[in-house]
Amino acid sequence: MKKCMLIFCFLTATASAKAQWRLQIQTGPSFSLRSQNTDSLFASKNQAFHAQAAVRYDWGHLGLSLTLGYLQQNRRSDANINRPPAFLSGIDAHQVAGGGVKAVYLLAGPEFCFACGPKFKFNVGIRAGVSFVEKNTFQLLDQNAVEYENQLQSKTPFTFNTGLAAHYFFDEHWAVGLMADYHHFCLKATNRDKRNGINNLIQLKQSKDFLNLGLGVTYKF
Repeated sequence: MKKCMLIFCFLTATASAKAQWRLQIQTGPSFSLRSQNTDSLFASKNQAFHAQAAVRYDWGHLGLSLTLGYLQQNRRSDANINRPPAFLSGIDAHQVAGGGVKAVYLLAGPEFCFACGPKFKFNVGIRAGVSFVEKNTFQLLDQNAVEYENQLQSKTPFTFNTGLAAHYFFDEHWAVGLMADYHHFCLKATNRDKRNGINNLIQLKQSKDFLNLGLGVTYKF
């Protein structure tokens, strides 16, 4: 009963605080937390790029955010030199088509804001939702014959994102900030491999884990 009363008092206090809308735009590099070696599912680089826009509604220290973002992880530039499935031997001349990952994500979740003086504010957020992944096919060909292929099956995988940010307010409305987020989703693909018979389909799975680092601009209404 006491715990319920404390929770009720906390919610009442935060709801009675001055509510504020905030619009935040963020962009910067992303770094894969999983090694993208030559056997990587989509021959992707270790580095990626992300950009996102978020709308947040705050009651005191508690807020709720809605985030729309984009993440692009390109194919490695050496994919045509070092064949992605390194265990495929006996291919003298090969070429790679497709590869990499592009995703638009939509996330929502709570934000917790802490002030450190009149100018500095810090927030921690937990967000979840879905990613809309471009249906991309990765192929390794030898003299135009398909030797290895991954066809993406994940269209809207569950996506999780959590992170923190520090903002400096120049005035009552405008701020610049630094952000760091952990970003996760999982991809599934149908694999065709010449060694198993090119028409023999196998399901493959790969987790995508990123550290998103960004610079942002915030406008407080």
